[in-house]
Amino acid sequence: MKRIIIILLAISCGYLKAADFNLPGLGTRLSPYIITTSNQLHDMAEMVNTNPGCSKDVYFELGDNIILWTGEQPIGFSDEFAFKGIFDGAGFSIRDFTLKREYADKRVVGLFGFTDGAEIRNLTIDGGRIYSEEGTFSGVLIGNALATKVEKCIVRNVDIAVSGNATGGFIGYGSEITVTGCSSDGGSVSGSNNVGGFIGKMEESMSLWGGKNTIKDCFSTCVITGVRNVGGFTGVIESSYPATEISDCYATGSVLGFTDNVGGLIGACQCNKTTIANSYTTGSVVGESRNGDSQYIGGFIGLNAALKIERCFASGSVTGNSFVGGFSGVTRNPSEISNCYAEITATDDNLLTFEKTWC
Repeated sequence: MKRIIIILLAISCGYLKAADFNLPGLGTRLSPYIITTSNQLHDMAEMVNTNPGCSKDVYFELGDNIILWTGEQPIGFSDEFAFKGIFDGAGFSIRDFTLKREYADKRVVGLFGFTDGAEIRNLTIDGGRIYSEEGTFSGVLIGNALATKVEKCIVRNVDIAVSGNATGGFIGYGSEITVTGCSSDGGSVSGSNNVGGFIGKMEESMSLWGGKNTIKDCFSTCVITGVRNVGGFTGVIESSYPATEISDCYATGSVLGFTDNVGGLIGACQCNKTTIANSYTTGSVVGESRNGDSQYIGGFIGLNAALKIERCFASGSVTGNSFVGGFSGVTRNPSEISNCYAEITATDDNLLTFEKTWC
């Protein structure tokens, strides 16, 4: 009897509900719900946002390009109504995506708001615009990603201007995420604290047995502006265990921060068991405090605490008031840096130097 009840709940939750929202398909791996119009994408959002947990292990797939999609709310607008399914862009794109300002003054902002145990792949968002004064977690693809896998996704021509705790061109906040072969390519990201061209903030799992963050073969070319913890790729990483791993990634956009912890790739890493390998940055980095006390400004990373960095480099220029370095603004034990170098024009307290330094 218990098994029958569970099966009936799964059917009503994952399949019969879709009929009310005009989504063709069965929501299975072999017969996913096919989305070909902006109205059907709205229907998908409404389906997820009115049926808590019902998207778990449900398959959605784009069947055509979608143009001029204006979202009234993200897909998965809260942790209770998080998107938990599989979304395959199938090589198609969503163009000129804008999240309406009246919704954007909420906790999560993005095409997907909250994701939990979800998979998103093979999707391009061309022209992602987000404006908000209160969005806590903001990213064009995902605002807040938990235990989520993303692969082969592209966000182009980003335009983000928000005030919140984690702002990224691709993902705002991530924990236990795996992201492979993705990019935020072109445009600008402007936020408050924890701002990155690709991911605003990454943090350890809240679970003792949770998975690590893994980012591989990804890049950002966005221009970045923020206040504190500002990076060309990631604003801040905070973790102790399990580890975060970033490999084969790069950032080329300029970075401007108005107080502390500003870096070409990473603004700050206050972490343990975290590794960055085979990555680089080429954009200019500026720490520009209005009262003259910007500090921890680095061509690669601003604040490095307990981070392992291997085979990485930074080139471009770095400007700040104090603790300015071609590679790292400040490095604290037990950090490890090996086979890395900076080829940087650096300005610290109006002293101009050119350095090519091996770490």
